Amino acid sequence: MTGLALLCYLGRCETPDSPFYGENVMKGILYLIELSKKNPSGFITENPKGIAGAYEHGIATYALGEMYTLARLGSKSLPGMRETFEKGVELIIKTQGTDGRAKGSWDYYTKNASEGKMTSGREDLSVAGWQYQALKAAKNTSLKIAGLHSAIE
Repeated sequence: MTGLALLCYLGRCETPDSPFYGENVMKGILYLIELSKKNPSGFITENPKGIAGAYEHGIATYALGEMYTLARLGSKSLPGMRETFEKGVELIIKTQGTDGRAKGSWDYYTKNASEGKMTSGREDLSVAGWQYQALKAAKNTSLKIAGLHSAIE
């Protein structure tokens, strides 16, 4: 929900520098950074064992990427945001399907997220959409993330 809320703030061009909503935006960013730190793989979710985690991670990573692009132009320091975002994108790349029906897509990767593997050989378009949005946001940041371009292709 925090990732979705940040995306809403971004729709209004709100960043940590914004006079009215800036504090809320900053709290949202810091919360996602802390969630990532709780999980060794960088999985951005409260419940790494539940299937909702795949959605949560994709949405949170997407929000951080969009926020990184917009907020880096501001004056506030955002310690840990770039690292959290890059780690989130790397996990998305690692969990992308590599063969069979799932090649190039995503499914619930919660059970094996720490090893960077998909849980099954199937794909789920509702999960894949959020993962792809995060990859697109990563591309727009111009950060050099290994495997990004091939994952998008």
